[in-house]
Amino acid sequence: MGGFGAIGLMNKSIQENKALLGKKKSLKELYRELDEFKKTNNVVYDKPSSKELIMALRKKLIKEHRIRVLKLVILLMVIVTIVAIISIRLVL
Repeated sequence: MGGFGAIGLMNKSIQENKALLGKKKSLKELYRELDEFKKTNNVVYDKPSSKELIMALRKKLIKEHRIRVLKLVILLMVIVTIVAIISIRLVL
């Protein structure tokens, strides 16, 4: 009886990991989800795009990227400010 319970813990960990995994989907369910995805607006178009459409999409993506970066910078500034205030209070 070696291992000091390591094998039991390993088996318990495997069982818990299996419980975390979702049910495996059948091929029929996967095709059903694919059909639902195709019915939504998330469809990829194979048509050639006009220059105006490409520029509009590019501007939209740039705007979204700038907003995302701005949010990250503001969040970082808030976190640094909070850490600075806490460290000053701990020193005093």
